[in-house]
Amino acid sequence: MRQIILIMLCLILLCGCSQYSLDKAKKNGDVVEGPGGPLNIDKLDIFKKDIDTNIKSTLRIVSYSDEGDPNIANLEFQGKRISYTYSTHEVYGSNKTKQSNTHCDALEILDDQEVDVNIKTRYILSGCDKVIGLEGPKEGEILIYTIFK
Repeated sequence: MRQIILIMLCLILLCGCSQYSLDKAKKNGDVVEGPGGPLNIDKLDIFKKDIDTNIKSTLRIVSYSDEGDPNIANLEFQGKRISYTYSTHEVYGSNKTKQSNTHCDALEILDDQEVDVNIKTRYILSGCDKVIGLEGPKEGEILIYTIFK
């Protein structure tokens, strides 16, 4: 009986930990995109400023699908290149997590009002070893966030 209870507790913990909820993202101060967002978008500019002034910095961006599946982008700057890890977790499909890593040379902020009247600003990683997540407008670029009007 104790083994069954222990197994059930482990399963509950595993299921609960696999989902990165909107409340947890808010509590952690993450940049959020999707239902419930945008939140904390000022942290994108702070991260960019840290890179420009060669200050070590980290940033987490969480976007949610309409079904609530989280996509998590972790960025880390240690003084040379930007380390970018992109994780997706399908809660309502395969229930699998996929994770990819790459390194990029720079974070660019593009004012794209001339390209699309609905877009105000895009944040792009450039000079990436490989493209993971969303492709940017040019080869070797990754789109990490879009601010709409």
